[in-house]
Amino acid sequence: MLIGLPLFLPGWIAFALLRDEPYFAFHILFMLGLVASADIGAYFAGRHFGRHKLASEVSPNKTWEGVAGGLAGACLLMVMISLLFINPRISMTPTLWLSLVGAALCIAAVSVVGDLFESMFKRFRNVKDSGNILPGHGGMLDRIDGLTAAAPIYALFVLVLSPVFS
Repeated sequence: MLIGLPLFLPGWIAFALLRDEPYFAFHILFMLGLVASADIGAYFAGRHFGRHKLASEVSPNKTWEGVAGGLAGACLLMVMISLLFINPRISMTPTLWLSLVGAALCIAAVSVVGDLFESMFKRFRNVKDSGNILPGHGGMLDRIDGLTAAAPIYALFVLVLSPVFS
């Protein structure tokens, strides 16, 4: 039970920080979208192109090609949302584009690490699923492991880049 504190406390703090942002709902949905697009991109790229195992002892189905697909998926979503919702008074410089894409890359990469971290705990405890609320999905923790890891990184980028979307 104590392991949950360092695992979930940073995510909880990130959600609390985001709650005070003017566009709270947008940020929550965008963060969910970035993590989901990383998961979806990783799934499809890993299924079609996956050859090189990422961490076979921890999560045997994850591949480096899947990670690349996840990073690409998050970057694609970041570009699309940025084109649609960036404040028109903001000048889109190459530096700003690099910052936004860099944020997407960091958020997606940390979500992969969160997923691997939770998988490591399951392997260590010799448990296949962390619950049976979602049959066939590994449990509730498998649905939120990447999100809880990515939330603090997303909140940090919001604090730094919030004028862009306001």
